[in-house]
Amino acid sequence: MYKNTKLIALFSTILWLVFTFAAFKGFHFWYAGFIFFFWLSLASLNYRHETTLWHLKNRTSRFLQFFFVLFTIGFITDFIIGQRISHLWSYPLYSSFGDWTRLYLIIYPFGGLSVLELIFFLSNTFGEKFIFTHRTENLPEKIIDASDHFVDLFLLLVVMGLPILYFFNIPLPFRHLILYGFLIWALVATVKFAYHIRHGLHWVAILLASLFMSVFLHEIPNTAVFEWRYYNAPILNSLILDIPLWVFLGWYIIVLMMLRIWVRFVWAKKTN
Repeated sequence: MYKNTKLIALFSTILWLVFTFAAFKGFHFWYAGFIFFFWLSLASLNYRHETTLWHLKNRTSRFLQFFFVLFTIGFITDFIIGQRISHLWSYPLYSSFGDWTRLYLIIYPFGGLSVLELIFFLSNTFGEKFIFTHRTENLPEKIIDASDHFVDLFLLLVVMGLPILYFFNIPLPFRHLILYGFLIWALVATVKFAYHIRHGLHWVAILLASLFMSVFLHEIPNTAVFEWRYYNAPILNSLILDIPLWVFLGWYIIVLMMLRIWVRFVWAKKTN
């Protein structure tokens, strides 16, 4: 398959550009086609680095497990946290079972996969190989491992624990708890990545570049048709190019979360 990846990438790039152009021409349901072919184009270019498309072909069961994780997290963060609890966005044109199926089976899983592929595409372009190290010269390895588990458990608490409390009608300020929970997690997870990954500061720059490219590619076409609409958050509601500032922060959390999930569910198993 590797010898055909450049051809697949070329045709996929043409198609995701077509869907982007269609959004600016008023096609409201542009995003599923864009996100699938955007993922396929980058995954084809990254194929020899054994990223998501390689896993789909050669480690299918592991890929499907990872896909299920993305589906689950996508549904919880979008429908339960984003729409039901925080009221941060909605899909005003979605009215059928097919619309919601497309959202959770295509848009969210392949959206996450496309973020990963963009991260690895940038890292490969700049020659920054993903090398995860413990760097235990100053701290015992058990403490390092425990802190890694804490980062993941804290994210699980925000994504799963707070929604459970919400549905039990516990009187808590859930919008603020979720917001600041994600902010604390993002700060700690960034420090952990900078500590654990060789050339950690370079990788933080890659994550930031992925953030701004994602906003440009995913959000700006949507301002022409509003397949989804954003509402006010507790903070950062000023607009840049009709996009609230809090969305930029949300994309950084998505970028960081995707890389963290990849390390936990795929990369760690690959290296064992």
